[in-house]
Amino acid sequence: WFGLNDAAQKFVPGEANPYFDVNKPTMIFVHGWQPGISASDPPNFTYACPTCWPPIAVNVANAWINAGWNVGIFFWNQFADEGIVTDAEAKIWVSNGPKGMRWRKGGGSYEDAPAGTPDAGELFYQSYVAALTDHPYQGSEIRIAGHSLGNQMAVRLTKLVSDGIAHGNVPANLLPTRVTLLDPYWSIGSKTYLNGKSTAGMVRQDVQDLLPHGVLFEWYRSSPLTEEPYGDGNLAMRPMMLYARMHPNFAAEGSTHVAAFGLYFWSYAWPQQPDCSGDGCLADGPMLARVSNARLAALMRGDYTWEQTSGMSTATPSDDVYHATAVPNAPYNIAGLTASTQNAKVGDQVSILASVVDKNSNPAPDGVVVAWQTDFGQIVSASTTQNGAAGTILTADTAGTAHVVAKVKGESSSSGKSITVTFSATPQPKRYFYLPLLLNAE
Repeated sequence: WFGLNDAAQKFVPGEANPYFDVNKPTMIFVHGWQPGISASDPPNFTYACPTCWPPIAVNVANAWINAGWNVGIFFWNQFADEGIVTDAEAKIWVSNGPKGMRWRKGGGSYEDAPAGTPDAGELFYQSYVAALTDHPYQGSEIRIAGHSLGNQMAVRLTKLVSDGIAHGNVPANLLPTRVTLLDPYWSIGSKTYLNGKSTAGMVRQDVQDLLPHGVLFEWYRSSPLTEEPYGDGNLAMRPMMLYARMHPNFAAEGSTHVAAFGLYFWSYAWPQQPDCSGDGCLADGPMLARVSNARLAALMRGDYTWEQTSGMSTATPSDDVYHATAVPNAPYNIAGLTASTQNAKVGDQVSILASVVDKNSNPAPDGVVVAWQTDFGQIVSASTTQNGAAGTILTADTAGTAHVVAKVKGESSSSGKSITVTFSATPQPKRYFYLPLLLNAE
C-alpha cells in the first residue's frame, strides 16, 4: 500500500498498515512484463519518461491519495522478469508453462519456485483476498488497473474473485467495481497450456462472464506495440467496453506504451467530469480516471469507440480531448424482445432474449453490450450479443409485474425496447389434517 510520494509498506497479515483504511475506496495497480527489472527497484507511481519532451517525472498517485483513496500495487516483477514476453505471460495462467514459476533474483540468476507454487493470477487472488479481509474491507469502490500484460492479471483476478463469491468463499463486496486495461497486451496465437485457446480469448471470455455481474470495463490503447504484428489486437472485445485510442505524441515511440499508465493515473488530479445520459455522453471531452462509474456504464456501448483529438503534444492530461467515432454499420438497435413466458410463478427463472441489428437490419456483431433494466424483481444487468442476440434472466420473490427494458446505447440511454412479465403467487398446496380414531373398548 502506498502513501504520498511513493512511501509504501507491504501488506503483512495481522499487522496494521498506515497506508490502508478499510473504509476508503481502493485502487490497485498491477504491472506487466518486467525484463531485466529485478536488479533495480520495482515499479512505483512515479511516471518517469526521460525521452519525452519535455521530460516527465511526476507522482501520479498523490491526487488519488489526497482525495481519500487507498492505492496499492501488486508486485509480481520477479516472476515477470523473463527475456521473452510469452514466458512471463504463461505464468499468469498456469504454473507449469515454458519456464514454470521460476523467479529472477536481483543478481540476475533464476531460481525455481517451490513445488506447488500457484500461477501468478492465483497468487494475486490470494494476496487480494487476504489484504481485504485481514481487516474486513468496507469501502465503497474497488478499481483494478492493469498495464500491458498486467491487463490479463487484472481480469483474471476479477474472475477468480467472482467465482470465489459464487462459491461462498469471498465476501460479495470484494468484487471489483471497475477494471481498467492500459495499453493491454496479448501475444498472438493459441497456447498448448490453455488447451489451444489464446490469452486474448481467455480474457475476452472472462469479461463476457463478468459483465452480467455489473463489473465496468474501460480500455485505453496508447501504442502500436500491442497490436498486430506484435500482439493480438483482440478486436472482438472492443464492443464489450469503453474503448479509447490515445495519441501521446509527446513521447518517443518506445515510451508510448507506458503513457497509458501515466496519463490514466495522472488524470485524477483534475476535476471529475459531469455525468450524462444516452447520446449526450457522446460529446467531445476528457476521458480517463475522472469518468464516473455512472458515465462509464453509459459509455460501454458497442456502436462507438473514442479517439484522442487534442492534447497529444503535451504530457499533461489536462488538455486531452476525445471524440466519439461510430463503428461501421452502427448504430445498433433492439429489433425485438421475447420471453420464455410472460406469465410466471414467483421463484421461476424467466429467460428474455433481445435480437440486435445494425443500421442495415443485419444481425449485430458478437460482443455488443446490451444493458437490462427492470422495475420489479431481479435481473442480470448486462450481457453481450452472440449471433445477433443477447439474453438475460429475470426472477422475482413476490407477486407483481415487471417491465423489462433492453438498451444498446448505454445503461442510461432513453432508447430501447420493453417487455412485460407478470409473476403470480405460487398456489399453496392443500393441507390435510388427520384426527386420531378413538375406539370404544367395550
